[in-house]
Amino acid sequence: MSGPITLPDGQPLPSTRAELLEARHAALAGLSPRVASVRAGLAQLGWSLLGAAAAGLLAAGLGDGASAWVRILLVGAAVALGAIASGGLVTVLRGRAQDRRAARAWSVADRTEPARALAPGPIDTELRTPYDARDDPDLDRVASGAATAAHAGLYRFSVLELTLLVPAGLVLGLVAALAALSGVDSPATSAAAAAAAAFLLVPAAVTGVLLTREAGMRQRLATLVSLENQVLRARRAVITAAEPPSPVRPVLPGAFVVVVVVLGLAVLAIRIASSSPPALVVTLAVLAALGLLAAVRLVRARRLHLVPLLSGDGRTIPPARGPAVSVAQDGGPVIVRTRDGRVLLELPPGAATDAVVLGRTRGPFVGVVALGTVDEPVVLAGSGVERHPVLSALVQPR
Repeated sequence: MSGPITLPDGQPLPSTRAELLEARHAALAGLSPRVASVRAGLAQLGWSLLGAAAAGLLAAGLGDGASAWVRILLVGAAVALGAIASGGLVTVLRGRAQDRRAARAWSVADRTEPARALAPGPIDTELRTPYDARDDPDLDRVASGAATAAHAGLYRFSVLELTLLVPAGLVLGLVAALAALSGVDSPATSAAAAAAAAFLLVPAAVTGVLLTREAGMRQRLATLVSLENQVLRARRAVITAAEPPSPVRPVLPGAFVVVVVVLGLAVLAIRIASSSPPALVVTLAVLAALGLLAAVRLVRARRLHLVPLLSGDGRTIPPARGPAVSVAQDGGPVIVRTRDGRVLLELPPGAATDAVVLGRTRGPFVGVVALGTVDEPVVLAGSGVERHPVLSALVQPR
Protein backbone atom coordinates (compact mmCIF):
# COMPACT_ATOMS: atom_id res chain seq x y z
CA MET A 1 0.00 0.00 0.00
CA SER A 2 1.52 3.30 -1.07
CA GLY A 3 -0.05 5.49 1.62
CA PRO A 4 -2.92 5.86 4.06
CA ILE A 5 -6.40 5.10 2.79
CA THR A 6 -8.45 8.24 2.13
CA LEU A 7 -11.91 8.93 0.78
CA PRO A 8 -12.25 9.29 -3.01
CA ASP A 9 -12.50 13.08 -2.61
CA GLY A 10 -9.10 13.13 -0.88
CA GLN A 11 -10.45 13.65 2.62
CA PRO A 12 -9.17 11.38 5.42
CA LEU A 13 -11.35 8.55 6.64
CA PRO A 14 -13.92 9.74 9.19
CA SER A 15 -13.89 8.43 12.73
CA THR A 16 -16.95 6.17 12.33
CA ARG A 17 -18.50 3.98 9.67
CA ALA A 18 -21.73 5.94 10.06
CA GLU A 19 -20.01 9.08 8.75
CA LEU A 20 -18.32 7.10 5.98
CA LEU A 21 -21.58 5.54 4.78
CA GLU A 22 -23.35 8.92 4.85
CA ALA A 23 -20.57 10.49 2.76
CA ARG A 24 -20.69 7.59 0.30
CA HIS A 25 -24.47 7.81 -0.03
CA ALA A 26 -24.36 11.56 -0.70
CA ALA A 27 -21.55 11.22 -3.27
CA LEU A 28 -23.21 8.39 -5.21
CA ALA A 29 -26.54 10.24 -5.21
CA GLY A 30 -24.86 13.05 -7.14
CA LEU A 31 -22.70 10.88 -9.40
CA SER A 32 -25.20 8.24 -10.52
CA PRO A 33 -27.32 10.57 -12.72
CA ARG A 34 -24.19 11.95 -14.39
CA VAL A 35 -22.76 8.51 -15.13
CA ALA A 36 -25.94 7.49 -16.99
CA SER A 37 -26.59 10.93 -18.48
CA VAL A 38 -28.30 11.01 -21.88
CA ARG A 39 -27.36 14.68 -22.21
CA ALA A 40 -23.66 13.85 -22.10
CA GLY A 41 -24.11 11.20 -24.80
CA LEU A 42 -26.00 13.65 -27.01
CA ALA A 43 -23.33 16.29 -26.44
CA GLN A 44 -20.62 13.83 -27.46
CA LEU A 45 -22.43 12.88 -30.67
CA GLY A 46 -23.08 16.57 -31.38
CA TRP A 47 -19.39 17.44 -31.09
CA SER A 48 -18.55 14.48 -33.35
CA LEU A 49 -21.02 15.67 -35.99
CA LEU A 50 -19.56 19.18 -35.76
CA GLY A 51 -16.12 17.71 -36.38
CA ALA A 52 -17.47 15.78 -39.37
CA ALA A 53 -19.01 19.00 -40.70
CA ALA A 54 -15.62 20.68 -40.31
CA ALA A 55 -14.13 17.87 -42.39
CA GLY A 56 -16.74 18.59 -45.08
CA LEU A 57 -15.73 22.26 -45.13
CA LEU A 58 -12.11 21.17 -45.40
CA ALA A 59 -12.93 19.04 -48.45
CA ALA A 60 -14.69 22.02 -50.05
CA GLY A 61 -11.77 24.31 -49.24
CA LEU A 62 -9.25 21.93 -50.77
CA GLY A 63 -11.32 21.49 -53.92
CA ASP A 64 -11.00 23.40 -57.17
CA GLY A 65 -14.53 24.78 -57.53
CA ALA A 66 -14.05 28.11 -55.73
CA SER A 67 -11.77 31.12 -55.72
CA ALA A 68 -8.63 31.26 -53.62
CA TRP A 69 -10.18 33.58 -51.01
CA VAL A 70 -13.22 31.34 -50.61
CA ARG A 71 -11.01 28.29 -50.23
CA ILE A 72 -8.93 30.09 -47.59
CA LEU A 73 -12.09 31.01 -45.67
CA LEU A 74 -13.41 27.45 -45.90
CA VAL A 75 -10.14 25.94 -44.69
CA GLY A 76 -9.94 28.48 -41.86
CA ALA A 77 -13.51 27.75 -40.81
CA ALA A 78 -12.82 24.01 -40.98
CA VAL A 79 -9.74 24.34 -38.77
CA ALA A 80 -11.61 26.52 -36.25
CA LEU A 81 -14.63 24.21 -36.09
CA GLY A 82 -12.37 21.17 -35.88
CA ALA A 83 -10.49 22.69 -32.95
CA ILE A 84 -13.75 23.55 -31.17
CA ALA A 85 -15.14 20.05 -31.78
CA SER A 86 -11.91 18.45 -30.56
CA GLY A 87 -11.96 20.52 -27.38
CA GLY A 88 -15.61 19.68 -26.77
CA LEU A 89 -15.02 15.97 -27.26
CA VAL A 90 -12.01 15.93 -24.95
CA THR A 91 -13.97 17.80 -22.27
CA VAL A 92 -16.98 15.47 -22.49
CA LEU A 93 -14.94 12.25 -22.59
CA ARG A 94 -12.66 13.36 -19.77
CA GLY A 95 -15.56 14.48 -17.59
CA ARG A 96 -17.47 11.24 -18.10
CA ALA A 97 -14.37 9.15 -17.35
CA GLN A 98 -13.78 11.11 -14.14
CA ASP A 99 -17.40 10.59 -13.06
CA ARG A 100 -17.14 6.84 -13.68
CA ARG A 101 -13.89 6.57 -11.74
CA ALA A 102 -15.34 8.56 -8.85
CA ALA A 103 -18.50 6.43 -8.77
CA ARG A 104 -16.46 3.21 -8.73
CA ALA A 105 -14.23 4.57 -5.97
CA TRP A 106 -17.17 5.58 -3.78
CA SER A 107 -18.85 2.20 -4.37
CA VAL A 108 -15.89 0.46 -2.66
CA ALA A 109 -14.98 3.21 -0.18
CA ASP A 110 -16.20 1.01 2.68
CA ARG A 111 -14.40 -2.11 1.38
CA THR A 112 -10.96 -1.57 2.88
CA GLU A 113 -9.42 -2.93 6.05
CA PRO A 114 -9.17 0.55 7.65
CA ALA A 115 -12.80 1.31 6.74
CA ARG A 116 -13.98 -2.01 8.16
CA ALA A 117 -12.00 -1.33 11.36
CA LEU A 118 -13.77 2.00 12.07
CA ALA A 119 -16.06 2.28 15.06
CA PRO A 120 -19.68 1.72 13.95
CA GLY A 121 -21.23 4.91 15.28
CA PRO A 122 -24.96 5.64 14.87
CA ILE A 123 -25.43 4.07 11.42
CA ASP A 124 -28.65 4.92 9.62
CA THR A 125 -30.68 1.72 9.27
CA GLU A 126 -31.10 2.22 5.52
CA LEU A 127 -27.39 2.85 4.94
CA ARG A 128 -26.12 -0.35 6.54
CA THR A 129 -24.14 -2.74 4.39
CA PRO A 130 -24.36 -6.51 4.91
CA TYR A 131 -21.05 -6.30 6.77
CA ASP A 132 -22.54 -3.77 9.20
CA ALA A 133 -25.61 -5.99 9.68
CA ARG A 134 -23.68 -9.26 10.01
CA ASP A 135 -24.78 -9.70 13.64
CA ASP A 136 -28.23 -8.16 13.24
CA PRO A 137 -31.44 -10.22 12.99
CA ASP A 138 -32.34 -8.58 9.66
CA LEU A 139 -29.12 -9.61 7.90
CA ASP A 140 -31.11 -11.37 5.17
CA ARG A 141 -33.09 -8.22 4.38
CA VAL A 142 -30.00 -6.02 4.25
CA ALA A 143 -28.08 -8.57 2.17
CA SER A 144 -30.96 -8.95 -0.28
CA GLY A 145 -31.22 -5.17 -0.63
CA ALA A 146 -27.49 -4.83 -1.30
CA ALA A 147 -27.58 -7.62 -3.90
CA THR A 148 -30.62 -6.09 -5.61
CA ALA A 149 -28.95 -2.67 -5.77
CA ALA A 150 -25.71 -4.14 -7.13
CA HIS A 151 -27.54 -6.18 -9.77
CA ALA A 152 -29.68 -3.18 -10.75
CA GLY A 153 -26.45 -1.30 -11.44
CA LEU A 154 -25.79 -3.71 -14.31
CA TYR A 155 -28.70 -2.17 -16.19
CA ARG A 156 -28.30 1.44 -15.06
CA PHE A 157 -26.96 2.63 -18.38
CA SER A 158 -28.47 5.03 -20.87
CA VAL A 159 -30.53 2.82 -23.19
CA LEU A 160 -30.52 5.59 -25.81
CA GLU A 161 -26.72 5.72 -25.74
CA LEU A 162 -26.30 1.94 -25.92
CA THR A 163 -28.80 1.36 -28.71
CA LEU A 164 -28.52 4.55 -30.79
CA LEU A 165 -25.81 7.08 -29.98
CA VAL A 166 -22.76 4.80 -29.83
CA PRO A 167 -23.85 2.60 -32.78
CA ALA A 168 -24.65 5.74 -34.82
CA GLY A 169 -21.15 7.09 -34.26
CA LEU A 170 -19.61 3.72 -35.13
CA VAL A 171 -21.67 3.22 -38.28
CA LEU A 172 -21.15 6.75 -39.60
CA GLY A 173 -17.46 6.63 -38.71
CA LEU A 174 -16.90 3.29 -40.44
CA VAL A 175 -18.75 4.49 -43.53
CA ALA A 176 -16.48 7.55 -43.63
CA ALA A 177 -13.43 5.35 -43.09
CA LEU A 178 -14.43 3.07 -45.98
CA ALA A 179 -14.92 6.15 -48.16
CA ALA A 180 -11.46 7.39 -47.24
CA LEU A 181 -9.88 4.02 -47.99
CA SER A 182 -11.63 3.75 -51.35
CA GLY A 183 -10.03 7.01 -52.52
CA VAL A 184 -13.28 8.58 -53.74
CA ASP A 185 -13.09 11.59 -56.07
CA SER A 186 -9.72 13.00 -55.02
CA PRO A 187 -7.00 12.81 -52.37
CA ALA A 188 -8.49 15.93 -50.74
CA THR A 189 -11.88 14.24 -50.40
CA SER A 190 -10.24 11.10 -49.01
CA ALA A 191 -8.36 13.17 -46.44
CA ALA A 192 -11.56 14.93 -45.40
CA ALA A 193 -13.37 11.59 -45.14
CA ALA A 194 -10.56 10.27 -42.94
CA ALA A 195 -10.87 13.32 -40.68
CA ALA A 196 -14.64 12.83 -40.46
CA ALA A 197 -14.10 9.15 -39.65
CA ALA A 198 -11.73 10.11 -36.83
CA PHE A 199 -14.23 12.56 -35.32
CA LEU A 200 -17.05 10.00 -35.48
CA LEU A 201 -15.34 6.67 -34.96
CA VAL A 202 -12.76 7.37 -32.26
CA PRO A 203 -15.12 8.91 -29.63
CA ALA A 204 -17.77 6.24 -30.28
CA ALA A 205 -15.20 3.43 -30.05
CA VAL A 206 -13.71 4.89 -26.86
CA THR A 207 -17.18 5.19 -25.34
CA GLY A 208 -18.06 1.64 -26.38
CA VAL A 209 -14.88 0.28 -24.80
CA LEU A 210 -15.44 2.29 -21.61
CA LEU A 211 -19.07 1.18 -21.36
CA THR A 212 -18.04 -2.44 -21.83
CA ARG A 213 -15.33 -2.04 -19.18
CA GLU A 214 -17.81 -0.34 -16.86
CA ALA A 215 -20.30 -3.19 -17.35
CA GLY A 216 -17.58 -5.70 -16.50
CA MET A 217 -16.65 -3.83 -13.33
CA ARG A 218 -20.26 -3.59 -12.24
CA GLN A 219 -20.58 -7.32 -12.84
CA ARG A 220 -17.54 -7.91 -10.64
CA LEU A 221 -19.05 -5.76 -7.90
CA ALA A 222 -22.42 -7.53 -8.12
CA THR A 223 -20.72 -10.93 -7.94
CA LEU A 224 -18.59 -9.74 -5.02
CA VAL A 225 -21.68 -8.54 -3.12
CA SER A 226 -23.46 -11.86 -3.72
CA LEU A 227 -20.39 -13.81 -2.63
CA GLU A 228 -19.89 -11.78 0.54
CA ASN A 229 -23.59 -12.17 1.35
CA GLN A 230 -23.11 -15.92 1.08
CA VAL A 231 -20.08 -15.80 3.37
CA LEU A 232 -21.86 -13.65 5.96
CA ARG A 233 -24.91 -15.91 5.97
CA ALA A 234 -22.66 -18.94 6.35
CA ARG A 235 -20.85 -17.16 9.19
CA ARG A 236 -24.19 -16.70 10.95
CA ALA A 237 -24.96 -20.38 10.42
CA VAL A 238 -21.63 -21.32 12.01
CA ILE A 239 -22.24 -19.09 15.03
CA THR A 240 -25.84 -20.21 15.55
CA ALA A 241 -25.33 -23.86 14.48
CA ALA A 242 -28.05 -23.38 11.87
CA GLU A 243 -28.32 -24.81 8.37
CA PRO A 244 -25.91 -23.18 5.89
CA PRO A 245 -27.42 -21.04 3.13
CA SER A 246 -28.13 -22.46 -0.28
CA PRO A 247 -25.46 -21.81 -2.92
CA VAL A 248 -26.02 -18.82 -5.18
CA ARG A 249 -24.89 -18.13 -8.71
CA PRO A 250 -23.64 -14.76 -9.97
CA VAL A 251 -25.97 -13.00 -12.37
CA LEU A 252 -25.05 -12.59 -16.01
CA PRO A 253 -23.64 -9.18 -16.96
CA GLY A 254 -26.77 -8.02 -18.74
CA ALA A 255 -25.48 -4.58 -19.71
CA PHE A 256 -22.34 -6.15 -21.15
CA VAL A 257 -24.46 -8.51 -23.24
CA VAL A 258 -26.50 -5.55 -24.52
CA VAL A 259 -23.35 -3.68 -25.56
CA VAL A 260 -21.91 -6.72 -27.36
CA VAL A 261 -25.17 -7.49 -29.16
CA VAL A 262 -25.67 -3.90 -30.31
CA LEU A 263 -22.10 -3.54 -31.52
CA GLY A 264 -22.32 -6.93 -33.23
CA LEU A 265 -25.46 -5.87 -35.08
CA ALA A 266 -23.75 -2.64 -36.12
CA VAL A 267 -20.78 -4.58 -37.53
CA LEU A 268 -23.15 -6.97 -39.32
CA ALA A 269 -25.06 -4.05 -40.87
CA ILE A 270 -21.82 -2.53 -42.14
CA ARG A 271 -20.73 -5.88 -43.54
CA ILE A 272 -24.00 -6.31 -45.43
CA ALA A 273 -23.96 -2.72 -46.69
CA SER A 274 -20.35 -2.78 -47.84
CA SER A 275 -20.13 -6.38 -49.10
CA SER A 276 -16.41 -5.97 -48.61
CA PRO A 277 -14.26 -9.11 -48.15
CA PRO A 278 -11.67 -7.15 -46.10
CA ALA A 279 -14.45 -6.08 -43.73
CA LEU A 280 -15.41 -9.73 -43.25
CA VAL A 281 -11.78 -10.70 -42.62
CA VAL A 282 -11.37 -7.95 -40.02
CA THR A 283 -14.64 -8.93 -38.32
CA LEU A 284 -13.63 -12.60 -38.13
CA ALA A 285 -10.18 -11.65 -36.82
CA VAL A 286 -11.71 -9.53 -34.05
CA LEU A 287 -14.11 -12.32 -33.08
CA ALA A 288 -11.25 -14.86 -33.05
CA ALA A 289 -9.15 -12.57 -30.83
CA LEU A 290 -12.06 -12.12 -28.41
CA GLY A 291 -12.64 -15.88 -28.32
CA LEU A 292 -8.97 -16.54 -27.58
CA LEU A 293 -8.98 -13.94 -24.81
CA ALA A 294 -12.09 -15.50 -23.26
CA ALA A 295 -10.51 -18.98 -23.42
CA VAL A 296 -7.32 -17.78 -21.70
CA ARG A 297 -9.32 -16.07 -18.95
CA LEU A 298 -11.41 -19.21 -18.44
CA VAL A 299 -8.34 -21.43 -18.12
CA ARG A 300 -6.81 -19.05 -15.57
CA ALA A 301 -10.08 -18.87 -13.60
CA ARG A 302 -10.20 -22.66 -13.29
CA ARG A 303 -6.92 -22.73 -11.35
CA LEU A 304 -7.14 -22.55 -7.56
CA HIS A 305 -6.87 -18.88 -6.61
CA LEU A 306 -7.81 -16.31 -4.00
CA VAL A 307 -10.95 -14.19 -4.44
CA PRO A 308 -10.35 -10.78 -2.77
CA LEU A 309 -13.31 -9.38 -0.85
CA LEU A 310 -11.73 -6.01 -0.04
CA SER A 311 -10.27 -3.18 -2.10
CA GLY A 312 -6.61 -2.61 -1.38
CA ASP A 313 -6.62 1.11 -2.14
CA GLY A 314 -10.25 2.13 -1.62
CA ARG A 315 -10.40 3.30 -5.24
CA THR A 316 -10.73 0.20 -7.41
CA ILE A 317 -13.09 -2.75 -7.37
CA PRO A 318 -11.25 -5.88 -6.19
CA PRO A 319 -10.13 -8.07 -9.10
CA ALA A 320 -12.25 -11.09 -9.94
CA ARG A 321 -9.18 -13.29 -9.63
CA GLY A 322 -6.49 -12.89 -7.00
CA PRO A 323 -3.14 -14.68 -6.83
CA ALA A 324 -2.88 -18.43 -7.35
CA VAL A 325 -2.69 -20.38 -4.09
CA SER A 326 -1.80 -23.83 -2.84
CA VAL A 327 -3.42 -25.78 0.00
CA ALA A 328 -1.37 -28.32 1.93
CA GLN A 329 -1.60 -30.37 5.11
CA ASP A 330 1.31 -32.46 6.35
CA GLY A 331 -0.30 -34.08 9.36
CA GLY A 332 -0.77 -30.70 11.03
CA PRO A 333 -2.74 -27.57 10.22
CA VAL A 334 -4.25 -26.82 6.83
CA ILE A 335 -2.15 -24.03 5.33
CA VAL A 336 -3.26 -21.82 2.45
CA ARG A 337 -0.41 -19.87 0.91
CA THR A 338 0.31 -17.97 -2.27
CA ARG A 339 2.84 -19.23 -4.78
CA ASP A 340 5.46 -16.86 -3.35
CA GLY A 341 5.09 -18.46 0.11
CA ARG A 342 2.88 -15.86 1.84
CA VAL A 343 0.56 -17.63 4.32
CA LEU A 344 -3.07 -16.54 3.95
CA LEU A 345 -4.69 -18.93 6.40
CA GLU A 346 -3.71 -21.63 8.88
CA LEU A 347 -6.50 -23.93 10.04
CA PRO A 348 -5.90 -26.09 13.11
CA PRO A 349 -6.28 -29.87 12.76
CA GLY A 350 -9.90 -30.94 12.86
CA ALA A 351 -11.18 -27.45 12.03
CA ALA A 352 -12.35 -26.24 15.44
CA THR A 353 -15.64 -24.41 15.82
CA ASP A 354 -14.01 -21.02 15.30
CA ALA A 355 -12.08 -22.17 12.22
CA VAL A 356 -14.41 -24.00 9.89
CA VAL A 357 -15.63 -24.01 6.33
CA LEU A 358 -18.00 -21.08 6.13
CA GLY A 359 -19.80 -21.84 2.93
CA ARG A 360 -19.62 -22.74 -0.71
CA THR A 361 -21.16 -21.62 -3.93
CA ARG A 362 -20.61 -22.00 -7.65
CA GLY A 363 -19.71 -19.44 -10.25
CA PRO A 364 -19.46 -19.91 -14.02
CA PHE A 365 -17.42 -23.10 -14.51
CA VAL A 366 -15.69 -22.77 -11.12
CA GLY A 367 -16.45 -23.66 -7.53
CA VAL A 368 -16.05 -21.20 -4.67
CA VAL A 369 -15.26 -22.03 -1.05
CA ALA A 370 -14.95 -19.70 1.94
CA LEU A 371 -13.05 -21.04 4.92
CA GLY A 372 -11.28 -19.69 7.97
CA THR A 373 -12.32 -18.09 11.22
CA VAL A 374 -15.76 -16.54 11.38
CA ASP A 375 -14.35 -13.01 11.27
CA GLU A 376 -11.43 -13.60 8.87
CA PRO A 377 -12.65 -15.70 5.94
CA VAL A 378 -10.48 -16.60 2.99
CA VAL A 379 -12.39 -17.18 -0.24
CA LEU A 380 -10.91 -19.64 -2.73
CA ALA A 381 -12.16 -20.44 -6.21
CA GLY A 382 -11.24 -22.83 -8.96
CA SER A 383 -12.45 -25.81 -10.92
CA GLY A 384 -13.14 -28.77 -8.65
CA VAL A 385 -12.20 -26.82 -5.52
CA GLU A 386 -14.62 -28.92 -3.48
CA ARG A 387 -12.83 -32.09 -4.63
CA HIS A 388 -9.39 -30.80 -3.63
CA PRO A 389 -7.49 -33.54 -1.74
CA VAL A 390 -7.21 -31.39 1.38
CA LEU A 391 -10.36 -29.29 1.13
CA SER A 392 -12.65 -32.22 0.35
CA ALA A 393 -12.42 -33.33 3.99
CA LEU A 394 -13.47 -29.86 5.14
CA VAL A 395 -16.12 -28.94 2.60
CA GLN A 396 -18.98 -31.13 3.68
CA PRO A 397 -22.70 -30.27 3.74
CA ARG A 398 -23.74 -29.37 7.27
